[in-house]
Amino acid sequence: MKAALILLNKAHKQLKLGSRDKGGHRVAAIDHVKKAIVHVNKGIKFDNKHSTPVELERQPRMKAARILLNKALNQLKKGSHDKGGHRVAAIAQVKLAIARVNKGIKFDNKH
Repeated sequence: MKAALILLNKAHKQLKLGSRDKGGHRVAAIDHVKKAIVHVNKGIKFDNKHSTPVELERQPRMKAARILLNKALNQLKKGSHDKGGHRVAAIAQVKLAIARVNKGIKFDNKH
């Protein structure tokens, strides 16, 4: 979660530095990133209150997927900005996927 938070914050910074002519998609992506950051922070707080060391070692595939998604997100952020809004939309979708992975991990740890 902490690694994801670092990457999300980096993604947020890159999106903020991007040019503004993206048909509103850049702004929407920034909003999704902010929401993802909120959820990651809440997830970290939740784990700190509810998880035992054994639970933190669970779900290696979901955690591996999250790492890969974050790496993909980082690569998308490094891409050139003019992609007709599709690069920004892809960034937003990856961020939404990361948020769902985090929720899935939390859900499984509860059950």
